[in-house]
Amino acid sequence: MPRHALLLDLTGRRVVVVGGGPVAARRASRLVDDGADVVVVAPRVCEDLAELVARGAVRWEARDYRPGDLDAAWLVHTATGDAGADAAVAADADAARVWCVHAGDAAASTA
Repeated sequence: MPRHALLLDLTGRRVVVVGGGPVAARRASRLVDDGADVVVVAPRVCEDLAELVARGAVRWEARDYRPGDLDAAWLVHTATGDAGADAAVAADADAARVWCVHAGDAAASTA
């Protein structure tokens, strides 16, 4: 599939990370380093994400993803480990015209 390389300035921009495991933690950490305003949506988070939350680097919505979570987002990373949940987030992102990195299916990612 043809792809176009692009760099994004995410400084101060809302990025939603859906999922609370190690993959989500790595992505959230990198996004924080990039200056993004990171919101994590997951019922539970791993230790690394909990540390980011504790130091105020990311905000955590302690629940499952729901429609509307992508409002005002520039980018979403979905890494729930549940193919159906990740596909639903990706579909919502596509409908809202928000770039989406789909951790479980890179070919289905828009970013």
